Amino acid sequence: MSIRSAGVLQQTKICIDLDRCETEFDFIKSWVESGADALMIRCDRQTGDRWREATEWVRALERSVGRPIPVILDLPNAEFAEGLFREGATNEVDLIAVSAVGGGASIHKLRNALKSNASVPQVVARFDAAGAFQDIESIVDAADAVTITLEGLQSVAPSQSPVVQKQISRHCQIAAKPCLVQRDSLCRLATSPHQQQPDVFDLANIVFDHADGVLLSADQIDRSSVVQSMRTVRGILVSAEAYLEVTDRPVRVGFGQPPNTAALAYAIRHILKMQEIAAVAVYSMSGTTARVISKNWLDAPILGISPNLATARRMSLYHGVASHHLDRPLDTGEVLKTAGELAKRWGIAVPGDRIIVVSGHPHQTQEQANGFVVETVG
Repeated sequence: MSIRSAGVLQQTKICIDLDRCETEFDFIKSWVESGADALMIRCDRQTGDRWREATEWVRALERSVGRPIPVILDLPNAEFAEGLFREGATNEVDLIAVSAVGGGASIHKLRNALKSNASVPQVVARFDAAGAFQDIESIVDAADAVTITLEGLQSVAPSQSPVVQKQISRHCQIAAKPCLVQRDSLCRLATSPHQQQPDVFDLANIVFDHADGVLLSADQIDRSSVVQSMRTVRGILVSAEAYLEVTDRPVRVGFGQPPNTAALAYAIRHILKMQEIAAVAVYSMSGTTARVISKNWLDAPILGISPNLATARRMSLYHGVASHHLDRPLDTGEVLKTAGELAKRWGIAVPGDRIIVVSGHPHQTQEQANGFVVETVG
């Protein structure tokens, strides 16, 4: 997870694009053990079913390291995705990434086509062609998350690419949707970081744009360079986050986000300005509350806790959220105790510190009836 032993939280997530499904187990293991928050696996007609084996390896490593690891299956298009899931791909992946070149309508069509599947994955829309940038709001509205790809940015005028990256990131913040920004700088930063200042500044600007995470290609990286490359990237992200000032402007409720949840997130943000709070713990069945709260860019770690494994994995993609999966649902008293224990275990809080704990009322309600308490860590 993104918790460091010194109690420093890396808020911007690092997703590694493995690019090729024939990647060896030990290579995937290196990325997971070095702290990758999520992994993207490519699937097309050339790679065939090799993604299944790679996904099984990730699941085994997930159990080994004891933290949720979301798998994003990168697919050529929506038609390929529909065919794949008709063949029985069910709960092996958490999210699927498809091109948004057809606009928001194409994403809605895919989501409707997948409804009959036993385990519906969330849809990540790829901004990978010039046409997609003409339909930003509709695409963000339709998708569960988005990826701004290098291919997409290269399809627009150079003068416009920085602007559309900021526009999409801002729309995702308003809609409380995760936003990943793709870069190919990992190999260069692994070998000569001091000579790659453009790449360093580029990663920092992704943080300043309020994106949730960076999507970095593992292509041309050997196992011996994994740890150093991740250390370099993490250092850049954490330093940029430390400098980034949290603005006083609230996140506007948009695209049908539950107003009660948005108001609760806004209230928590202002409590943090008035009191010394070590962390915010969110017990969630669907992940919606954690997602909306994370988009408020809190000046404190967010502990996402869920008895739903799929939810715990998805929360691992949310900005500033350290996710934890529980073996069973908890009542209110157990939530308070568990949140305090996790905060101490991860080095975020010590006895006597205060944390905010958010959970649903009544217990396990499907409605957005959340409340919170300020708890002193025992």
